[in-house]
Amino acid sequence: MMVEGLAMLAILTLASGQQCDMHPKSQASVKPGGKTAILLGPSVAECCGNCSASDMCDWFNWHPHSYKDSGVPWCQLLQGINATVNPSGNAAFTSGRVTARPPTCVGAIDCSLAGECVAGKCVCDGWTHGERCNVLNLEPAKANAYGYRNSSGYNSWGGASIQDGDKWYLFASQIRGKCSLLGHWAVQSEGVRLVSTEGPMGPWSFDTVVLPHFAHNVKPFRAPDGTWLLYYIGAPNNVTSTCENATDASRTQGVPSNGDRATPNDMSNPTYPRGRQTAGPVFIASAATVDAAPDEWTTHGPITDSLGWHSATNPSPVFNPNGSVTMAVSRGWATGPSSGTKSTTLMYADTWRGPYMNLTQGYAESLQTGEDPDMFKTKRGWHMLNHNTGPGSTVLCFSVDGRKWVIPKKSEVPDAFNSTVVFDNGTVIELCQRQRPQVVFAEDGMPGWFWTGVMDGARPCPHDSTAHGNPPTWTLVQAIGRSNESAPVRSA
Repeated sequence: MMVEGLAMLAILTLASGQQCDMHPKSQASVKPGGKTAILLGPSVAECCGNCSASDMCDWFNWHPHSYKDSGVPWCQLLQGINATVNPSGNAAFTSGRVTARPPTCVGAIDCSLAGECVAGKCVCDGWTHGERCNVLNLEPAKANAYGYRNSSGYNSWGGASIQDGDKWYLFASQIRGKCSLLGHWAVQSEGVRLVSTEGPMGPWSFDTVVLPHFAHNVKPFRAPDGTWLLYYIGAPNNVTSTCENATDASRTQGVPSNGDRATPNDMSNPTYPRGRQTAGPVFIASAATVDAAPDEWTTHGPITDSLGWHSATNPSPVFNPNGSVTMAVSRGWATGPSSGTKSTTLMYADTWRGPYMNLTQGYAESLQTGEDPDMFKTKRGWHMLNHNTGPGSTVLCFSVDGRKWVIPKKSEVPDAFNSTVVFDNGTVIELCQRQRPQVVFAEDGMPGWFWTGVMDGARPCPHDSTAHGNPPTWTLVQAIGRSNESAPVRSA
């Protein structure tokens, strides 16, 4: 480490090549920036190292005095060109700016398997951007073709489009009876089909209800043998109700909680975490043609109850060249008598017909990626998007073999997408929730379109299933563009 001229200006260079300009300060700056983290107890050199190692940090403030009576110095990591802030008043501190960072990468794994490492920097394949190729390259949403928002008042919650000839078909999860998502999805959701002759983003014409309620998490695929498939959760029920002009009391329907909803066989075992009941299990519907009539779809399943301790949701299959299937699902876990969480587990089948075996055996082996997994494979490797960093965002996870996954820390990398949506007419909207991600591939073999289930309204998002007039939910699509500079693609 080399330190020069601390009295006026210090240039601090670390052995790893990281470098920061240091500026002694005696009072607060008037130009605030975005705070990203506070670290307790580091030296000024460690403060520089932590900031320059993160692509979310541009500046830092190192405070030699105690942080909230902790008795140790502290470091404030900041983002933004003018991010020099001193929340401690007039106490002396040191402000630093990152001027040199260590090499971003040494190989494609450092570029999220979405780009090539060239001279220590990631050159992204095009469907992502960012220092580590971990942010989706989303184009502005089209004002005349932004997905599915039912004009008659029906709410939906995610889906995806699939092509057959000169037509595109959208399969989505819709809440029947004009009910809201909250409080009703686990009973009233159904699988609907829409048609477009203009492209994968629509506009869409409603066709029919293919899967009667309860059917949720609907995802369309075409298997290697040519069969058209719909993966989804749920089974038909006899619940009939309408929420149009309904009172609050008639709107309530039970949604599985995050508490201990374990099966009776589990209740004798007090050990946590343990599997809990969710809104699954997973089913498959198959048909010879994508436009088959509802009674021409054959139901297979349930396919995810081979472990007796709970069900699964959010199926996301990847079809391997030999016809086998690797599938990610979201499973629920009770972490206490009245608390719970979700994580991702992997399954495998020799064909899409099953049987599906659990590759993940229990909570300890599960992937802590959040819920709503969308797993897909590119020429470089495997990727997964989830709902895991807030009401409307995720980090991009990746894997060389689909078994061992890199799950970046949320505090160290940017989100792959967020809840801000820009339209091609200049309109910008903020969504209360953005979940259920699903990627649809383009002809070049890379992700081409991005579907999510979204909720209107300001945050904090409502969680009251009995509230009348819950915000509308609908299904949004954006094209995934291609950057001007792309790397040569080699198989992982």
